[in-house]
Amino acid sequence: ARIGAADARFVCADVYDSVAAVDGERFDVVYTGLGALNWLRDLDRWAATMAAVCRPGGTFYLAEFHPVSALFYDDDLRYPTDPAMQLTVRQSYFGHEWHDDGVATTGSYGAMGAATVNNRTHESEWTLGQVVSAVIAAGFELEFLHEHDFTLFEAYPFLVRTDRGYEVPPGMARIPMMYSLRATRR
Repeated sequence: ARIGAADARFVCADVYDSVAAVDGERFDVVYTGLGALNWLRDLDRWAATMAAVCRPGGTFYLAEFHPVSALFYDDDLRYPTDPAMQLTVRQSYFGHEWHDDGVATTGSYGAMGAATVNNRTHESEWTLGQVVSAVIAAGFELEFLHEHDFTLFEAYPFLVRTDRGYEVPPGMARIPMMYSLRATRR
């Protein structure tokens, strides 16, 4: 009501069930937001679902955390604080399969020290090539792919807050931390 969208309809469903959840309706704009892809077990099925709910000529937009930024995480250290280790590659870019890491951790990127329950993770780190290829194979024509050297949360303790979000401090190597793409449904 506050934004004047009185006729808005909100639907809650598994992403793979989206077509049925919206009764086969197709939309002018379809969006997938930050932090969604790593929770998906089947990237091709996700892209096909996005295509199924996007009308021909419609726009698909994706904003996501860049898989390169995950190369510096360590399962044990998670967020390195030692300046000498801050941008040390700790993960392989290729070969990340869907996994159950068996690790029960607490907190989240939104509140590192938060007491949480049900903390086992099941996720995959998709490469940029896998994402773009899935989108194109689903029937989208890529309009742009942008890589960004900032992120919207303090992924590492050494990042500095700026008007764009969080960035590496001056003098440190800049890395891609987010990306966005826009595509048109054929």
